[in-house]
Amino acid sequence: MLTSAIQESLVALLLFDTDKKAKYAKLVAGMLRAKNYDPYYADFAEKAIEYITKYRKAPGEHAIDLLNTIVSRRQDSREIYKRIYKSIQQTSRGVNAEYVLAQASLFTRVQRVKAASQKAVQSLQGEVDEQKITEAESALLAITRSDITLFQQGTRLDEAMRKGVPPRSDGDFFPTGIGPIDETDLMPARKRMWILMSLSGMGKSWYVTHQAIQNLRHHTSTLLITTEMPETQVVERCMQTLLSLTKRKEQVSYSKFQKAGDEITGIKHMELNARPALRDENIGTLLTRKAKNVSSKPPLIVKEFPSGTLTIPKLKAYMEGLEHWVNFIPDMLIVDYPDLMDFDPKFERQEIDKIYVDLRGIAIERNMAVVAPTQANRAGEGAPKLTKKHVGLSYGKYKTADVFVTYNQTEPEAELGLARLEMEKGRGDRDKFTVMISQAYSIGQFCMDAVRMPKRSYWSLVKDETGEDVQAVAERAGVEL
Repeated sequence: MLTSAIQESLVALLLFDTDKKAKYAKLVAGMLRAKNYDPYYADFAEKAIEYITKYRKAPGEHAIDLLNTIVSRRQDSREIYKRIYKSIQQTSRGVNAEYVLAQASLFTRVQRVKAASQKAVQSLQGEVDEQKITEAESALLAITRSDITLFQQGTRLDEAMRKGVPPRSDGDFFPTGIGPIDETDLMPARKRMWILMSLSGMGKSWYVTHQAIQNLRHHTSTLLITTEMPETQVVERCMQTLLSLTKRKEQVSYSKFQKAGDEITGIKHMELNARPALRDENIGTLLTRKAKNVSSKPPLIVKEFPSGTLTIPKLKAYMEGLEHWVNFIPDMLIVDYPDLMDFDPKFERQEIDKIYVDLRGIAIERNMAVVAPTQANRAGEGAPKLTKKHVGLSYGKYKTADVFVTYNQTEPEAELGLARLEMEKGRGDRDKFTVMISQAYSIGQFCMDAVRMPKRSYWSLVKDETGEDVQAVAERAGVEL
C-alpha cells in the first residue's frame, strides 16, 4: 500500500512541480491513476492528471482553481479539502522526490505482478491446452516488458555533459550554518553519512541541536533520535538554540573574530543584552507565540530510545510508522549516538561496524542525509587535536563515513569560548583543513562565528589572550595542531 505520506508527496508533485519540463509531475501522472489514491487525495490527483494531460505541465498557481472545482461539488467536505490542500502545499516545498518515486514504482510493480499472476492462473483453469499455456506465458511476460518503462539505466556521461552544468542539486546538501564548511561540498547531504567525533561531554549533543535547528531554518524535515539524553532535555535544548535562550537569567558573552584578508587579526569579546530564560515565569507566552512560526516549517521530531535498546530493524520500523501514521518522511536522520544502540558486546567491533554501515544504507535507500556524532577513545584525552587514530570502539566508522569531522578544544580555548573543527575526511571535496568557531552554550549556540584557520596567527592570539603558548606545547608533544 502507498502510505498517506507517499500519497501526499505524489499529489504535491502533480500539483506543484513547476520545473519547466515538469518531469516529476508527468512521471507521476503516467505511473498512477487517480483510483490508486485514497479518498480526498484521489480527487486532487484526478484533477491534476487531467490538467497535466491537457496542458503538459503541472497546475502550479492554478492548483487553487482545481481545489475550488472540487469543493464546489463537495460542499459537505469543504474544510477537509482545504486542510489537505494546505498540507500538500507545505509538503511541496521539500518533497524527497527520488524516494517517493521509488515507492510509487514499487507499488505499481506489485500491482502489475498481482494482476498478471491472476490472469495467468485464470488462463490455466480447467483443461489446459497449448493456447491456454501461451496466454498464461504472455501474461507473465508482460510484467518484464512493462518493467522496462520504469527501469533507470543510470547516468550517461555524454548526456550529463550536454546539459552544460555539473550534475549537482543544491537540494541534496544541507547547510551547517558554519561558513567555511558550507562553502564546500562537505556539508551533510542526501545518501551520505556525516560523523562528528569529540571527547565525552565536549559538544556532540550541542552540535546535534545546532544542525536540527539549521534544518528547520532551511525548510528541511528532521528526525532526531537520542539514545543518550532524555527526550525532554533535547527538546529544551532545541528551544534554546532556536530562540537563543539562557536556562536562567545570566550575562552572556562570546568571541568574534576580526580579520584582514585571510589573517585573523584579533578576537573581540562581545556582550549580549539580557536574554529571555527558560525558567522565566512568562516564558510560556513567548514559546506559544514562536510556535506559530515553527509550525509553518517542515517538522522536527525528537524521539528517545533508552541506551542499549535501539536496533536497526526497530529504527526502520519506527520510521515506517511515522510515514504511515503521521505523514512524515524526514530529509535528515540524526542519531545521537549510534555507539549506544543495541549490539552484542562479544563482537563489539563487528557489531558497531555493521550499525554504521546499515545507517549509511538507510541514507541511500531513503535518499536522505544521516548525521551521527561519535565519541573518541581514551587516547584522545588531553590530545590537542583528535584524528582518525582516536576513533572509539571501531575504526570502521571512519571508513564508512563520507565526511568525518573532529571537534577539538584545549583549556585556553575553552576559556575564550573557542573550538576547532578538523575536516579529517571528505569524499565530496578537499579535506584536511581546520575551521575555527566561537561558541555560546549558555544560549544554546554551537557556532556564533567561524573562520578557516590560518595556524600561526591564530595561536599567537590565543597566547596573547590567555598567556599560554598552546602551539609550543603541542609541538613539544610532537602534535601538529
